[in-house]
Parts: sequence; C-alpha cells; structure tokens
Amino acid sequence: MSTKKRSYAAKIRQTLRKEKIDIDPLLDATLEELERLSVIRDDLFESYQDEDTKLFREHTNKAGATNVIMAAEVTEYKNYSDKFNKTVAAIEKMVEARRPVKDDSKQQEDPLAKIIRRDLNAQS
Repeated sequence: MSTKKRSYAAKIRQTLRKEKIDIDPLLDATLEELERLSVIRDDLFESYQDEDTKLFREHTNKAGATNVIMAAEVTEYKNYSDKFNKTVAAIEKMVEARRPVKDDSKQQEDPLAKIIRRDLNAQS
C-alpha cells in the first residue's frame, strides 16, 4: 500500500468518477480551491505542532488584568477550516444538482384495467 496521503479533493474526484457524474469547469475549479485550502490548513496545523511555538500567551495590562492571547496561527487555522467546510458544503450541493435523476416512476396503470382484471378473475 502507498504511504502517500491522498487529498480530500482527490477522494471526491474518484467518487464522482465512480458515480459517473460529469466534472464541469465550475466543479473542477471548486475542487481545486478545496485542494488549495487543504494545503494551507495543513501547513498551519503543522506550524503549531512544533514545541517551540507558543499557542497562547498571557498579557497583563497596566491595570493588572490578565488577558489570554491566541497565536496568529490558531486564528488563521480556524479561518481556513471554516472556508474549507463551507467549500465542502458547496461541493455537496453542486454534486447533488449534477447527479443523474433515476426514473423510478412507473407508468400509472389505468384504474379501469384493474377493475377489468378483477372481473375476469372473478368469472374464472
């Protein structure tokens, strides 16, 4: 097995191909944007995995009140995660709109045909 991690966008593309859903330019561009957001989000996550990075720090103002301040990486990670989740939701709606409609509706049988069959079965 391959140890290379496949991206979420690549998994979506593979699923779309399996379901035979056409990937038009708009959906393709949205998947590329999802890939870009994924790379940025993963880089930010790795940047604050270092032991040297302080995610939170305390700041005491002149009045003596202490405030906790988040590192910029945490805020950016949250922003890109929100964008990633919104893009996934948009892709889901786009795929649903492009999904081929299955014609499961059977042609309505004439009600009189049912009555006629009942009469024929009753006479036998």
